[in-house]
Amino acid sequence: MDKLFLRTILCIQIIIILWLYKNIHSFIYRKSAKLLFVDFSPQENPSNIIHFFSRIIGIGYIFSALYFDLSNGIFYGVLLFFIQAIVLLILFISSTYILKSIGLYNFEFEDEIIKRKNTCYALIDMTIVFCSAFILRSSVHASYSTDLNILIVLSIGLVILGLAIKFYKYFSIFNFNRLILNKNLALSFSFMGYLLGWMLLLTSALKNNIDQIEIYTMKVILKMLLSTIIFPLLKTSMIFLFNLKQKNLIQTQSDLNAPSLGVGIYEGTLFLTSCHLTTIITGHILYGPYYTHF
Repeated sequence: MDKLFLRTILCIQIIIILWLYKNIHSFIYRKSAKLLFVDFSPQENPSNIIHFFSRIIGIGYIFSALYFDLSNGIFYGVLLFFIQAIVLLILFISSTYILKSIGLYNFEFEDEIIKRKNTCYALIDMTIVFCSAFILRSSVHASYSTDLNILIVLSIGLVILGLAIKFYKYFSIFNFNRLILNKNLALSFSFMGYLLGWMLLLTSALKNNIDQIEIYTMKVILKMLLSTIIFPLLKTSMIFLFNLKQKNLIQTQSDLNAPSLGVGIYEGTLFLTSCHLTTIITGHILYGPYYTHF
């Protein structure tokens, strides 16, 4: 019964934090706050459902890195958990805002979600939110919950992920802005695989012990550079081994303006698979005593 009571307290805390996020969300999108929760129907506007609940899933994933520590008493445990949760919530909202400002700066939430019900925009937004949550959770693990280290590691992750978003046009055959305006789902699947792949590379690079920030930063950058060398080799090998006819994806101008869903899924899965295999090569080798640690 005591343990059930403690779990009930933890549940109430999470509900309170979600209520706080609802109010913060309404403040951020205050121009359309009345429309966000008055008629929150999946039948009327599924894009709004994707937009909002992707953030709830992201919050839950981040909170899974926290623990309800009762070793110093219940009051201390409740207070510590609540403070940590609020700090991570603020960092999550801030990092999501930064990444969206980099990737979706030409688009407004009110226009794409509320007015146009743009599912393509909502899926891209969801991908950015998930990547932000994964990077923040990796920052918590890498920094041993030290506030200053979390900020430093998160800043490194946001810079690299922001550059990845900017470089999407060099890795894809799609026109990003035009296809969002056309509500083309092929772009959303391509971008999802691309950014999730970069997120896998980045979270693998962040798994280092922080002794000195300068050395840690250099390790992350070097590992990302190593990944960029190995990734194209794996991607090219997969295209050759499985006879993927990449040259015939886009044949006409109409295909470029309105690509099929299969082309987007092909691009996204190819990139995500190549990145996942890259993390095995860069992060799953145990050198043992034969090489000195760098």
